[in-house]
Amino acid sequence: MRVQQSGGTSASTARSNTLPLLLGLIFLAAFGLGYLAQQQHWGEALAAGVQAWVRSPKTVLTAWRARQQLPTLTVDLRFADYERLSSARERALQQGVYVPLPEEAVTARVTFADVRGQVAAELRLPGGAAQGAADAGWTLELRPAGARAWRRLTPVVDAAWAWRQWGYLETLRRNGFAAATLEPVRLTVNGSSWGLYLLETPVTEALTVGFDARAAWQALAEGEVLADGGFRYAAPAVSAADDPAAPAAWATLDAAFEGERALSSVTDAEALGRFVALTMLWTGAPAPDWASLRWSYDPATGQLAPLGSAQPADIAPLPEAFFDDPAVQTAIARALVAYSQPGFLETLRGEFGADLEAQGYVLGGATWPGGDPWQVLTAHQRAMRARVAPEHPLRAMLEPAGEDFVLRLTSLQPFPLEVTGLDVGGVARRALDPAWVRSQDRALLLKAENALVLRAMDGELPQTVELLLPREALAPGGELTLFCRVWDADAPEGRVAVLETLPLFEETP
Repeated sequence: MRVQQSGGTSASTARSNTLPLLLGLIFLAAFGLGYLAQQQHWGEALAAGVQAWVRSPKTVLTAWRARQQLPTLTVDLRFADYERLSSARERALQQGVYVPLPEEAVTARVTFADVRGQVAAELRLPGGAAQGAADAGWTLELRPAGARAWRRLTPVVDAAWAWRQWGYLETLRRNGFAAATLEPVRLTVNGSSWGLYLLETPVTEALTVGFDARAAWQALAEGEVLADGGFRYAAPAVSAADDPAAPAAWATLDAAFEGERALSSVTDAEALGRFVALTMLWTGAPAPDWASLRWSYDPATGQLAPLGSAQPADIAPLPEAFFDDPAVQTAIARALVAYSQPGFLETLRGEFGADLEAQGYVLGGATWPGGDPWQVLTAHQRAMRARVAPEHPLRAMLEPAGEDFVLRLTSLQPFPLEVTGLDVGGVARRALDPAWVRSQDRALLLKAENALVLRAMDGELPQTVELLLPREALAPGGELTLFCRVWDADAPEGRVAVLETLPLFEETP
């Protein structure tokens, strides 16, 4: 009897020990065959699958189960409406951009995984640059009946891009920002499977305000080259014109847009700085896409707060001129310094690295054609550090002016720049006295006690400040070097050689 119990226990133990191995083999077979059938990278994907399993079998199994249990979103529409969307998409692919027309939105019946039965919805193509090739998946927007906000459906063609979008929005939420949610779903249209998609659901705010990009899309469709991403055509717009707070929300963003009010007076400068820096960390762009960015409006405080949304592949960042506010500029610089430290990525890994890894497998990222996505984030951090410690922060030129000298300083940075000193011939380092600045140029300086701080470059138009240096300030002569750094941020100090237009000190034989 005891022998039978022992044998049964051994058999049970053997089965329990074998189960994880069998599940692992099933995962590798199912995932490898399914994924490779699309990507055709047999050797790379199989090796990556094995490495992933060895590194973290629990994470891989969890992701595999999640992928098998992905919800299905079904869309049913009439053939005539499908043809209308198809015709609009064909036109968009030919022009390279789609300008939405009201009559091209169609009605459909949609079944969500979390809703019983079908619901009526509007369906349309999103405005902007045409997405994908003719045989690639369609990007769609849908709005259930009675809802204000449109939800976007984007095909997962690039798993690394999709992974970064998910990580970006999750990082924003973990840092106190309201952000859209991204849910992987399987899309079925009129009974045909369209594959893996990301369903983006925007933040459910009662009222949002942003920039209308329709005029920019129209100019692009007409063949105009939009050097600034089309921001010159931007115009504030509210999500619900019938909302009682809509006029105030529109006026608040418009005042900042037109430069009538400082940006820091309508939004929290420090929060905006962190939002911009986190955007650069995950996308590599210096600011969010202006056509995708939305702000919530609080009628009690009259303040705007940026809302996180997925960023397009062809991101058109907000121009530097929009951030022409020293409080915002320095806040961005401080955040860039903080989030560009290697330790911040380690913090992200510690907080939700397992979730990110699992999400990568769900999205099909057993292999990353563009390299390890964490390495991409590391490259973005290098660019962030370079942005606050550039190789050429300013231009400095010196020339005689009677018995004294004129030093012309031109900031080349989007941040206020503090000139911390002047090295003369490698012998003496002197501070530059703000009193030396010509009276007509003092308005170009920021008010900073015991410091000489240049304003940020105004868009693409650099401003030059002239200082009248006494001759004794340059004694004993020799090569001149300026020291400078981004103001009010823990940024490294840079060195700039002063260019001399004429020999300043001539030796007497």
